[in-house]
Amino acid sequence: MSMPGLDKVVHVLLFLWLTLTALWIWRKTAVIHVLLMLGALIELTQSLTPYRSAEMLDWLADALGVLLAWYVWRYTRISTA
Repeated sequence: MSMPGLDKVVHVLLFLWLTLTALWIWRKTAVIHVLLMLGALIELTQSLTPYRSAEMLDWLADALGVLLAWYVWRYTRISTA
C-alpha cells in the first residue's frame, strides 16, 4: 500500500540530491542539462521495456528536483567576491 503521488515525491527528492551532489563535485551548471536529459532518457528507456512504463509526470518530477537543486545551489552559496 502506498500513498498516491509518493513516487513523484521520490523522483523530486532523488533528482534534487543527485543534482546538488553533481553541482558540489563539478561546480558547473552544465550538469543541469545533463541531468534533465538523463531523466528523459530513463523514461524513454522504460517505455521500451515490457515491464515498466514511461510517464511524462515522472520526467517533470525529475526536472522539478533538478530545478529546485539549482535554485538552492545558486541562492544559498556564500559569495566569495
